[in-house]
Amino acid sequence: KDAIIKVADIIAAEDFYRRAIRIWTAVLGPNDATALSSLHDLAKTYSLQGERREATATLERVLRIEEQNFGSNDARVASSCMEIGTLQVSNRAVAEKYFVRALKVAEAAHGKDSPELIQPLRMVALFFVTVGYPARAEPLLDRALQIGERYVGQDNIDTSFTLDALANVYDATGRTTKALYLRERARNIRKSSR
Repeated sequence: KDAIIKVADIIAAEDFYRRAIRIWTAVLGPNDATALSSLHDLAKTYSLQGERREATATLERVLRIEEQNFGSNDARVASSCMEIGTLQVSNRAVAEKYFVRALKVAEAAHGKDSPELIQPLRMVALFFVTVGYPARAEPLLDRALQIGERYVGQDNIDTSFTLDALANVYDATGRTTKALYLRERARNIRKSSR
């Protein structure tokens, strides 16, 4: 029963967001940034229903509007590229295009050494591990770790997540001793942060 109610809520939300977008578009034009929030929410409803094609198309519309309104090197563009990449992870070539673009845009928006890059670096690395390219993930995670240790600290909980991700890469490439060391270090960080 609860699942039926939730599905009904999602469908009702989808209708609500479609109406809101139609109104914003009619009043302000098809490329006005005011509709971005509703478009993002509509994409989420599609995603929750398993409608990846519709979610992707909606997020690509978001991306076009963001680029027109804020420029192609805005952090919001990076975020949208990351979302599209995540939706398209089953299509490796498309997902990779969006993940790599997201990282380049995030670097342009925040700088190549910004703590704002830690999460995008980890996400792109996770993608590469997921599709069987741990060697491509390692330099990204090394960089995320260096940035994290420098800006958020060696004993920060966020640093422990990067250590765990890097340990997974070491495991995948047969370096279990290094992986164990990183996992122990990550575990100690989490213990001390309680």
